[in-house]
Amino acid sequence: MSEVNENQLPGTPTWLDLHVPDVTAAKAYYGRVFGWEFGESSLGTTCLLRGLPVAGIRQGTGGWRAHLATDDCDATAKAVVAAGGSVVEEPHEVGDLGRAAVVLTSCDLYDRFPPPVFKPLAALVKVPGATWLIMQSLRPRFAQRLPIAFGWVTKRLPEPAVIDSYLAPGRSSRGVRRDLGKVFGSVDARYTIEAAEKLKSFRKPVLLAWAAEDKLFPVEYARRLAADLPDATLEEIDDSYTFIPEDQPERLAEAIATFVRRPATVSA
Repeated sequence: MSEVNENQLPGTPTWLDLHVPDVTAAKAYYGRVFGWEFGESSLGTTCLLRGLPVAGIRQGTGGWRAHLATDDCDATAKAVVAAGGSVVEEPHEVGDLGRAAVVLTSCDLYDRFPPPVFKPLAALVKVPGATWLIMQSLRPRFAQRLPIAFGWVTKRLPEPAVIDSYLAPGRSSRGVRRDLGKVFGSVDARYTIEAAEKLKSFRKPVLLAWAAEDKLFPVEYARRLAADLPDATLEEIDDSYTFIPEDQPERLAEAIATFVRRPATVSA
């Protein structure tokens, strides 16, 4: 295991935090699985492997959070908002380690978690072996065009190599399939409804870059979210479904660039 003592390139994963209601149970579990030891500080629990810090555990909800390197935390938080995401925690100092912010990407919102077309999967994945069968059944291109696959998230089916980047891990890894089953089996709209309520107090500028033809998250939901946020701009992206970065990457980049160039506003 290497130890890094210099700033990493922007976008490089640098740290993991686990937010769970029961820190004691999490320590017992990961101690057995990875052989981690633990130290305590004002920032919470630090997970140690051979005396070196590898992750953190905090009391809360949300599971694992990945920290990515950036040269300017505040500017990156603005770029996240411009891309259609939401800043859940404003940039802030983390002890003497630097500045950090927490972001929430768009798509699932209000009662659309999961979208109706994916709800049967929540029941199906509870059947032993079903996740493996789903992964294998999506090998043919015609199957990938089904609404429960890529048919309603991309308007044009991506190249096979791109599709494989999404599906191959689930075909080859039992651990990935287990985690997929846990995710689909536990999704509940109450989480996204609670998040939407919290976002009503977010007073910074927000850009909602939304697919005008979105079948999973209709643009009416984006308009509702824009009305709930104190300072939101809705940019409808034409000729795209949910995965705008796949369908219209250049148009999305233009919307982000335009937004971040706007003069900053001061919110009360």
